[in-house]
Amino acid sequence: MTREEVKAQLAKRPLKWEDKPMPNMRGIYRRASCSFGSIKIEYNIEENDVVYPSSRLSMRVYWRGLEQSERIQDWRDALPSMQERQAVASADLLDRVCDILGIKD
Repeated sequence: MTREEVKAQLAKRPLKWEDKPMPNMRGIYRRASCSFGSIKIEYNIEENDVVYPSSRLSMRVYWRGLEQSERIQDWRDALPSMQERQAVASADLLDRVCDILGIKD
């Protein structure tokens, strides 16, 4: 499978974002997940303004009984639009699936 084939498959099922409640916190919490074969990847965007405006994009991969979490990007003060943050997640998704599958091109 090539990177373009993975991209075409992911385009058929784009990340669908949902707002989730944030207990004991002020702000926005959005989650999206995608399955690609046996790979499940979940993205979270957290936004709050407790001290200063900030946002964090993180992900979690479930694959072959393993779980890995990683912070993708942090923003502070001047936050990009939610669509721009979601685009960062979509680009990361393609890179991450290709990396797991060993696709280098």
